[in-house]
Amino acid sequence: MYYFKKILSILKNFKKLKGMHTYHVEKNDVDQFLKKISIYDCGHNLIRVGDSFDGGYLLPDILKEVKYSFTAGVGNNISAEEDLKKINIKCFLADGTVDDPGGFDFIKKNINAHTDEKNITINDWIDLKVSNNLKNNLMLKIDIEGSEIETILNIQEKKLKQINILVIEFHHFVFLGNSFGLEIMNKVFDRILRNFTICHIHPNNNGGVKNICGTEIPNLMEFTFINNNYTKYKKKSLRNYPHKLDHKNFSEKKDIPLPKIFYK
Repeated sequence: MYYFKKILSILKNFKKLKGMHTYHVEKNDVDQFLKKISIYDCGHNLIRVGDSFDGGYLLPDILKEVKYSFTAGVGNNISAEEDLKKINIKCFLADGTVDDPGGFDFIKKNINAHTDEKNITINDWIDLKVSNNLKNNLMLKIDIEGSEIETILNIQEKKLKQINILVIEFHHFVFLGNSFGLEIMNKVFDRILRNFTICHIHPNNNGGVKNICGTEIPNLMEFTFINNNYTKYKKKSLRNYPHKLDHKNFSEKKDIPLPKIFYK
């Protein structure tokens, strides 16, 4: 744990890494990582929950298998949670940077690797709310401005397996040009992909792109994962992107295309 905390403290300090984005990284290593995080057709249609712009997400159509949804990072948009509430999914929200939006079970704490008066771990949060009702019936949505790496490395394996749908906005793809950053991203995705398959990726057009070893990589990307227990099959996705249900996060900004290495 000390090792990962030290890594994360460095990754979060952009200024110190600013001149190191292309230092000691091989194109083949980057390409192998990008191919590993490819999108797959898992036998389920994708549906959209939330607004047409920022705050909306594409999910596999298995919401009947979800009883509880945990949203780490609320911001100013709860449209996805409002849609989930309409189909009787109990939603829990946590965010230490905003006030209670009303209508949901909300705690004004940030999701972190420790629990105190201002922070709570994913493990403690789930235990606090549904410790006696874990029956492969969870959805977890994470948008916590860069702390998603720390959160995924911290979550207990038994809880990870209880999640049917996992949605994460990753903020650190700019660091793939650094061998240290590439190592961490490999560890994070290896942890997830033991139990999940990627069924959708959408670049957030508020994050810009970085040319890393010849590929224009969006810095911010929203990933949707499906628990492997719910895949009907697993075939490399051959559809074109963006998906017909995708929308730009910010209408006033130019869209960012998903690199074809993720799906071709």
